[in-house]
Amino acid sequence: MTTTVDTARPTTPSTQLVRRLPIAAAAALALNLIVYLAGSLAGASWLVTTPQVIGVGMVTIGTLVPFVLAGAGVWALSRRWPQGPRWASWAGLAFGVLTLPMSLIAATDPTTGISLASMHVITGVAWLLAVLPPRSRA
Repeated sequence: MTTTVDTARPTTPSTQLVRRLPIAAAAALALNLIVYLAGSLAGASWLVTTPQVIGVGMVTIGTLVPFVLAGAGVWALSRRWPQGPRWASWAGLAFGVLTLPMSLIAATDPTTGISLASMHVITGVAWLLAVLPPRSRA
């Protein structure tokens, strides 16, 4: 008869977050860059009402910076409040969806607006999937 000892450490919300956030951020970035390419091929001007043109660098920064900054905040919050990630996951999705009209308004052409709005949804959904804790199987 053999006995095995389970040496796996239990996972906490903060360790799950550290594992899942980089994967979700990379997936969101890849999808947003695909949307950028598709928008470019469809004729998006990438001009918005600010004096800058949306480019690959801005898409990258606009995708990764929220994951890093909000992820650090949620990680710190989850160490003190285990329900924090659940609330933060839905708040992040809501933020992505609620800021979607801003993309449509700021864009100078419909293709740019729809492409930017799609990026907001992609980033919000990726955030939700990364931060929302899995349901317990108890």
